[in-house]
Amino acid sequence: MSQNPATASSADFNNDGVVDITDLITLTSNIGTACESECPTDLDNNGVTDQQDMLILLQLWGAVEGWVGTDSTSSTETDNETHQESNHTCTSDHSWQGQGPVLYDAIYYDHLARTSARSSMAEELNQGEFTKAWCADNNVAVQSMVYNGGVDWYEDGAYDEVDKAKFTQWLDENVPLDYTGPICLDMEGQWWEMWHTESQNVMDTMIDFYIEGLEFAQALRPNAKIGYWGLPRRRHTSPNYTTASVKRLLIASTGLFPDVYEWNPGHDDSAWIERHIRNTIEMVEGQVPVFAQACPRYKQPGRGMQLHTIEEFIHDQVHGSLAAVWTDQHGTEHRIAGISMWDAYIYCWQGTSNWASMSNDERKKLFNELDTYHKSAMASMKSCVDAAYQTSQAHLAEQNAEAIAQAAAEEAARVAAAQEEASRLRAERKRQRSRLVRRLSSERTKIRRANSSFRKNAKRYRTARSSFKNKRRSFIGSRNAYRSALKDWRTSGRKQARGSKSRSSAWKKFATARNQYRSSRSSWRTNVKSWRASVKSFRKQRSSYSTSRRAWKSTVKTWRTANATWRQMAKTASVLAAVGQ
Repeated sequence: MSQNPATASSADFNNDGVVDITDLITLTSNIGTACESECPTDLDNNGVTDQQDMLILLQLWGAVEGWVGTDSTSSTETDNETHQESNHTCTSDHSWQGQGPVLYDAIYYDHLARTSARSSMAEELNQGEFTKAWCADNNVAVQSMVYNGGVDWYEDGAYDEVDKAKFTQWLDENVPLDYTGPICLDMEGQWWEMWHTESQNVMDTMIDFYIEGLEFAQALRPNAKIGYWGLPRRRHTSPNYTTASVKRLLIASTGLFPDVYEWNPGHDDSAWIERHIRNTIEMVEGQVPVFAQACPRYKQPGRGMQLHTIEEFIHDQVHGSLAAVWTDQHGTEHRIAGISMWDAYIYCWQGTSNWASMSNDERKKLFNELDTYHKSAMASMKSCVDAAYQTSQAHLAEQNAEAIAQAAAEEAARVAAAQEEASRLRAERKRQRSRLVRRLSSERTKIRRANSSFRKNAKRYRTARSSFKNKRRSFIGSRNAYRSALKDWRTSGRKQARGSKSRSSAWKKFATARNQYRSSRSSWRTNVKSWRASVKSFRKQRSSYSTSRRAWKSTVKTWRTANATWRQMAKTASVLAAVGQ
């Protein structure tokens, strides 16, 4: 099993960049768990999560140096679509989420026309005065629209410096640098029908061109929500068509502007409009704001562009868009960020055969009729948007309340778990201390007994050794006297005449020395046995004492180590007990 040292990152179980109480609770809840395979809480890799792992975690307490979140984008991705998605998603502004839909005025007033005649007439006749005044009074902002190709200013299918300069000039004149609202780029022309292609190569060619202009616009207004009008198209969100994928462009956008124009007067088209918007949100997983583009016009053969009734316009396009909701895997609901009404005054003179011969008063009357319609339609839209906003805020408040309640419940559970773990640690510390105290007391008693027995035996050993030495000296002296007497007897005593007094005296002297020698030898032999028994007993007692002494030292060492562990356990228990206070 690997014995690599633990690091702060390995102790940060929830990968939030900090080794803290949450990680401690995770570890302590797995105390005693055997690790058969991968086991994150086994920091010392000994096969079980135990108190040593807890001590390691406490040593690594605090911020993890060099921590990087796991949701950072991998630099090794090679798939173009995934790569683009990652790059744009990482820097997206999500502040719009949860704020409810916003109403925008996207009407094309002739003030915006590039021809001076149309612009001058619109200025002279105060085109859209009612709707503009109403929008100002009701805080309805204008949705910025860049017509005729967006960055491709002259719609020639190529970006040059003139295009970029014209676009930049328009942006500087109409959109503040710190603008955070929507900017819709309207680029249809030669590309429009090609968006239905089933060839991914053709689609990617178009997407590359669109993204080039998109990124140029985003660089000039990085905080704005920028995208292309009408994308994704209805075939892109319909399950009945197999068009090539446009997701790379959608993810690259910081705003989406799908149209919900409805050409079927007198019929309920709200269902497919709702589906179109819902699928648009799903295609970007709710990470890019969607601004539905509504229009009160429909095509009537022979009569050009006609106006829906306001009731049908609201029911189909506005209600359908506002009703669209996509729920992600976390249960979060995603809806549109805004809805705009687009119309154009050009339809007034295109649908009037005698426009050229009309006076300005007559033209003004037609403009005012359309203006009045726009004002009424915008007012109805605002009522719907306000109601949707209130519903959204109520739902958001409900979600927040549920989230707060869930967080409170989780916190209470965490506190309870921490308190329970603190109690368990205190009980475990008390149990270990009690068990070790008993062991220490037992070893102390053993060493005391061994020490007393050893000392007594050592005293007996010394006495026996002293007696042995004395007996040995006496034996040696008797042996020497006997040898001397034997020599004298052999050399002179027995040579004396038998029966003579000198022979008798010599024999007695020899016999006395011999008897003393024999007695001393017998005593010596007895003392040797006693000495050997004493030595054996002493060595045995000395070995027993050494064993008891080693056991005592081991117990004392264990006690000191346990004291350090207990201090850490007490510290951990205090940290856990403080949770929620």
